[in-house]
Formats: sequence, structure tokens, C-alpha cells
Amino acid sequence: MKILKMLWTLPNTLIGVLLGLLSFAWPRWDGRGALIFESDRGFRKLHARRGYAAITFGNVIITTPDHSERLMRHELTHVRQYETWGPFYALAYGFYWVKLWLQGKDPYWDNPFEVAARAAEDQLPAAAAADSQVQPTS
Repeated sequence: MKILKMLWTLPNTLIGVLLGLLSFAWPRWDGRGALIFESDRGFRKLHARRGYAAITFGNVIITTPDHSERLMRHELTHVRQYETWGPFYALAYGFYWVKLWLQGKDPYWDNPFEVAARAAEDQLPAAAAADSQVQPTS
């Protein structure tokens, strides 16, 4: 089943691999279902300028070398979300972004994908994986 989920999000993962390599980093397998690129250069440096500690594309997490386990739980939640939504993840995330912005809410902070990821930050790893799913809302 894990291989099918990885194939489902493969287009996103390939984007992540490209951006990870553009961060001048070599990936390592996390053992929890993600390739980790750790860097403070290239794409990662540009991303940090926007105030973000990490970003996830499919099964790829691009982060700083000194990331916390809490941050990893947040990003691994996004990996699980990508495995669920596959090639539709970016569309769904963007849909919520626009919807929240039009409602006058914070499109990042109030985005259900981010709400689920923040909720997973303080959970034990098994509980975080179970609670990482975002259900469509109207």
C-alpha cells in the first residue's frame, strides 16, 4: 500500500527532488516515508527568506540541517496529506488558500492542511499519522 501512495504522489515528489537538488543538498531517507534534503543554500535559502523553516513536496522535505523533531512531525503530516491527495494536493491547498483569503482569514494559518500539521507537532508519531488527514469542507 505504501508503494501505491508513493506512486500516487510521484509527480509532487519529483518536483521536490529537483528543488532539493537546487538547494545543493544530497537526500537521505528518513525511514518514516520521506526523503530529507538539509541545506541552507540555493532554493532552501530563498524559501527561508519568506520565513519558512521547511517545505514539503510529495515524499520530499526540504529543511535546514538543524531542524527539530517537532518540525519533522509537521512536515511528515504534509507527506501523509500528499499521499492521500496525490496530484490534487496543490489544487486543494490552493483552493483553501483562495477561499480563506476571500473570507478575510489567514490563508496559511487557517488552511486545514496547516491546521492538521500543527496539531501533529506535539503528538506521538503514530497518532500524528492517524490525524494528518484533511477532509474536504464546504
